[in-house]
Amino acid sequence: MTTKEREIRSELSQCYGTENKYFNELFKDVFYSDGVREMALLCDATWLLIDSLSNMVLLRREHDFIVGGLMVKPNVILTMRMETEPT
Repeated sequence: MTTKEREIRSELSQCYGTENKYFNELFKDVFYSDGVREMALLCDATWLLIDSLSNMVLLRREHDFIVGGLMVKPNVILTMRMETEPT
């Protein structure tokens, strides 16, 4: 693990809950938390945020509330989990 990766993990480990709601101009009805914003900025991954938001827009057509999670696991680049409640 590189020093930068350790620093990013340390910074993101402090992200619990949120004090602000953020949105992207393209997807104004989908909000995300401080931790999601920090991950996108620290990892230079705004492309991943945009991709995730676009998928959530599709889910919003059928669900009022969506929770998404991104996890990095050994031997897997990235997994995404979405939880929804039917409208």
